[in-house]
Amino acid sequence: MTDAVVTQIEAEIWITSDTNPTFVYTQNDAEVWVTSDRNPWFEVTQYEAEVWIGELLTVTLPVYPTPPGLSFSVFWNPTFATLPTQVSASKAEIDILLADEPIHEFELTYDFLRNTTTWAGEGLALNEFKNFMGFFLRLKANVGRFLFWHPDDNRTLLEPVGTTDGVATDFGPLTRTFGVGDNVGVETIGYIHDTDLGTYPINVYLDGVLQSSAIYTIDSTYPKRQMLSFLIAPTTGQVITADYSYYYYVKFAEDNLSFEKFMSMLWTIKRVTLRSLRFGT
Repeated sequence: MTDAVVTQIEAEIWITSDTNPTFVYTQNDAEVWVTSDRNPWFEVTQYEAEVWIGELLTVTLPVYPTPPGLSFSVFWNPTFATLPTQVSASKAEIDILLADEPIHEFELTYDFLRNTTTWAGEGLALNEFKNFMGFFLRLKANVGRFLFWHPDDNRTLLEPVGTTDGVATDFGPLTRTFGVGDNVGVETIGYIHDTDLGTYPINVYLDGVLQSSAIYTIDSTYPKRQMLSFLIAPTTGQVITADYSYYYYVKFAEDNLSFEKFMSMLWTIKRVTLRSLRFGT
């Protein structure tokens, strides 16, 4: 194994190596723990930093719970990574973008989370508090990764995927276009929604003609690298578009949550912040 090269942008530490590190990976739900039979040849010095190791591990990602107590306001904050503005002697400003896609943060408030085995004599199990707390504990706060179903950004129609060349069978990563008219942004999706296809169908088109699902698959191995794979390369020169639904790939932005019990069997959370992630993190 050769010395790893470590660079840092914002709160992320990116670790790369020209050979595969001799790490042993173990997995518990969305957690990835990295161990080695000897000390790694790099140092991680930033407290609570995100670490990307170029060797990816396939995990089963849980879906963020959606209890009914979500209240307004909800905040959605996209932030681009840029270098500090440089100002020349003539006062011209120079701004440099470090990544094409922003990091999204979502701030959520829950007015109530019920904590009872029965409610109003109906015999319903309403354990939203325990379920939410348990989800946070299961993921060990901002260590775990999971999927977030955004109620206002979860489906795209006739999304451009690529153009066939008669040779390639794999196209992607899959994206979504958000906006209206010329005012749009294109970003890779976090994870394909491939359940409940009756409500959220996946449709693939070649030159606008709907194709049978028997001729392609969706490779969802890696978050932020969802791929469309044809079993046989389509003939050249055809434009591929698709309809599909998707999740954001996220983590808890902080290592703690503050639950408040405001009356018997009822809890509230004033703020939960979720942060989207880049490929490999």
